[in-house]
Amino acid sequence: MLEQKGSFEKIDSKLKFKIPLDNDLYKDYKFNFTDSEGNGLWSVGSTTFMSKIKKFAGKDYSLYDNYGNPYLYRNPTDAEAKAYNQVRKDAVKLFMDGAAKNGVVEEDNYDSIFLFKIYLGNSTYNYGNGKFTIKDSSGNVYALSEEDFLGYVSEVCGIDYRLNGKYNGSYLYAKANELLQLKCIFAFQNGNLHTNLACNVDGKWMYAAELAESKGEIIIKSFRAKKSVFEKVGLKTKDVIRSVVLIDDSGNESPVDLNKLLRIQAPATLRFTIERGSGKKAQTMIFDVPVEWNGDEVKNLRQVDSE
Repeated sequence: MLEQKGSFEKIDSKLKFKIPLDNDLYKDYKFNFTDSEGNGLWSVGSTTFMSKIKKFAGKDYSLYDNYGNPYLYRNPTDAEAKAYNQVRKDAVKLFMDGAAKNGVVEEDNYDSIFLFKIYLGNSTYNYGNGKFTIKDSSGNVYALSEEDFLGYVSEVCGIDYRLNGKYNGSYLYAKANELLQLKCIFAFQNGNLHTNLACNVDGKWMYAAELAESKGEIIIKSFRAKKSVFEKVGLKTKDVIRSVVLIDDSGNESPVDLNKLLRIQAPATLRFTIERGSGKKAQTMIFDVPVEWNGDEVKNLRQVDSE
């Protein structure tokens, strides 16, 4: 019966199963049990009760009694801890999948770097108590501390987000180049994870391939240039891009920087690691795509778009 009143909570940053004790049940260092009509059944001192509780409950409990809001608590089982974390992790992933679609890239003038920012409404993040409030797909509500929320975000996103918390305009942020290396996002247009790569075909700048995000993955959506070098080397539409590195003329590999993609100077090569197919038929392949654009001529995506 007691366990029906309990719930899992973080106590001193550690997950515990906590059972609050009201005055009718616990008073003056005694546990007082009654029947459904309020008649007294048993009254026993806390020391005696705690020595017997494992026999009654089958679990080891401890008593917290600091002259106010007393409670029993125990460590969770592995299964309980896993279930507790999983539902919150799923809720955080659901939130991040939706929120990231409205993220924006903004320059941090202080550090001269670009940040990917997800602005948070007051209903999501309460600056006053430092709590995040999110829902799972069934509408269940979870309140998470900053530490727990950011920990789950790191797990489900595979990258560390940081929090800039303030009364107005709180936001999560990650370095744009870190996000790029993780998800192979080459450019952000109007905050959407979507881009076009350009190449020079017969002296004319054209879109070589259009990339888009689908179900959290970056895919090759279509080929625009009839003689696209991307298509020639064997890439296909619906290929899922897992990683991309830049290989210079000396054979050195380095991550592709978001803000320098179309400034890469030929000769160089982009090495695509892609996944083709799904399930047991999925194959991982590597394709080397020679850089055909000239960074001095192609200044940004808007100029390419206008040609």
